[in-house]
Amino acid sequence: MKFMLTLFSLAAFSSLGPAQGSPQSGLPDGARLRLGNGNITEMQYSPDGARLAVATGIGIWIYDAANRKEPALLSAHEGGISCLAYSPDGNLLASGSTDNAVHLRNASTGAHLRALEGHTSRVIDVIFSRDGSALASVDYENSVRIWDTATGEEQLSFDARTQEGMEYMPAEAVLSPDGSMLAAWNYRNKHDIDLWDISTGKHLRSLQGHTEYLTCVAFSPDGSMLASGSWRDSIRLWDVVSGSHLRRLEGTEAGVQCVDFSPNGSTLSSGHSDESTRIWDAGTGELLRTLGGRSDTLASFTFKSVAAIAFSPDGGRLATADSTIRVWDSMTGKRLWGIGGHFDSVNFAAISPDGATLASQGARQPISVWDAATGVHKRSLEHDMSLSPNFVFRPDGQTLVRGDDYHSIRLWDLRRGGELRTLVKDAGNDVVFAYTADGSMFASGDAVSSATLWDAQTGAKLRTFNWELFDFSQVIYRPIRTSLAFSPDGKLLASGSEDYTIRLFDTAEGTPLHTLKGHELDIVSVVFSPDGGVLASVSGDNTVRLWDTVTGADLLTLQPGTGALSVVFTPNGGEIATGGINGSIDFWDAATGTHQRALKGHGWAVNSLVFAPDGNTLVSGSGDGTILLWDFPL
Repeated sequence: MKFMLTLFSLAAFSSLGPAQGSPQSGLPDGARLRLGNGNITEMQYSPDGARLAVATGIGIWIYDAANRKEPALLSAHEGGISCLAYSPDGNLLASGSTDNAVHLRNASTGAHLRALEGHTSRVIDVIFSRDGSALASVDYENSVRIWDTATGEEQLSFDARTQEGMEYMPAEAVLSPDGSMLAAWNYRNKHDIDLWDISTGKHLRSLQGHTEYLTCVAFSPDGSMLASGSWRDSIRLWDVVSGSHLRRLEGTEAGVQCVDFSPNGSTLSSGHSDESTRIWDAGTGELLRTLGGRSDTLASFTFKSVAAIAFSPDGGRLATADSTIRVWDSMTGKRLWGIGGHFDSVNFAAISPDGATLASQGARQPISVWDAATGVHKRSLEHDMSLSPNFVFRPDGQTLVRGDDYHSIRLWDLRRGGELRTLVKDAGNDVVFAYTADGSMFASGDAVSSATLWDAQTGAKLRTFNWELFDFSQVIYRPIRTSLAFSPDGKLLASGSEDYTIRLFDTAEGTPLHTLKGHELDIVSVVFSPDGGVLASVSGDNTVRLWDTVTGADLLTLQPGTGALSVVFTPNGGEIATGGINGSIDFWDAATGTHQRALKGHGWAVNSLVFAPDGNTLVSGSGDGTILLWDFPL
């Protein structure tokens, strides 16, 4: 079966109806506020150029390409959206997701038509046949399926994993415009791109030449050329038929995140880790112009790589996305408009002691400061963009304590958004922090083999806890860690370690009390119960354990089916809530381990959970790029 993707439509789009509020559209049951519009994974113009569809961790935003009206949010998947495509006539919109499903919608009304199920891993690319009667989809395991769009029946399947000569597991893949070929690569351990004939299952050839790991691949509109981007090896162009290397595009040291050909194939655009987009002559390899970058005024909102790019059907406009969607005149490089609010993964969130202010951060991102009542983004704290997002509020609620990659601990004023002073000049490699409830002390730790107590007012070192690591083969899991916590009365300090254990210390005497053993991978998070009698820990081994803080006994082990990355006790201590890898928040009886209920609303992993001080709001931060505030009790 042959496919040909056409970039022009014969039919105009009808209205999507009244614009919905953003980002409060489609709030899940139980949630009263959403912060952020979701991180962006892909964009595509409608065939007539009237609308721009933006795939995010929470659904598909449909923007009016001309007047930028408040967008509509389409959401039917249980996971984040990883790919999308319009049918050539503009009547259908297909989306693939981390929930392993493909969904078809009426592109004019947004009405859900049908779900195409059969993939066993996240769907990473979808493409329509020329007449729109069939849809091809490929998943993370490089299984390709071709569907009848009218009935939803599967017509053909192809699995690259079962083909003769496979010596590695592909991870990423794209389909050629006519749907006849699969380009697959594994960025973890292979620099080659493998081409497969879908109808025969034959491995056609390998494209070899990159010396660094690959990040993106795109076919030219006629399928004759392939562009590939690498993190530190620039961009290469290949002849698909012969497999020969045509040219290398040079002119930047910034990592390449995405590539896309213009509709006529004459130019190539590339998105980079320095927030710039470059436009190249695909025939000569000449760099024609550079758009944006960190000098761009809108780029100051957050530092993020350009994650998605899309040409309009006539090639005259180019849409780029990091945390901000920008539309450019592709010929002049003039920016036409921009809309912000699409944040990267939220790896950590904290709420001030008075419950009025919320702060959040992702890796190498500024700290975002929000009004917890209205969800208004107040400011960003642009510091050193530390790799390990972790900070604590001081008891005054107006100051953050934050470590950086230069081994210092600094105070940040949330009212004016600036740095107050350096509290500790040399904190070693400490990357996790905790504050006592009375504000007299804070702790910092390296999440490996040491933790330090500091006077919260003067920054004076009070004492340091060091311990020897137990034998373990190697660190094979390095999660985002919040593995340091004080008991509510400040008398105990718990610290997770890379040797899969947790240490409990007496903060007054400086003596070790217990070493808690049982986990089989790194400790992700630790938290005390409201009375301090129980400690909960989350590990990369997908278990949650409860420990008696007096005896050190292992009380209970939970094994959430979707794994866990975060944990918090409910205000009365009767339950614990865990944040799952699949975006679910699950509640468990803290005494029996019985599963009680679940909150569904995030598209990707829930990295952070915290209750507001009054106990009436649960705050969850997710890899889908949003924060949800849930009413509690449920």
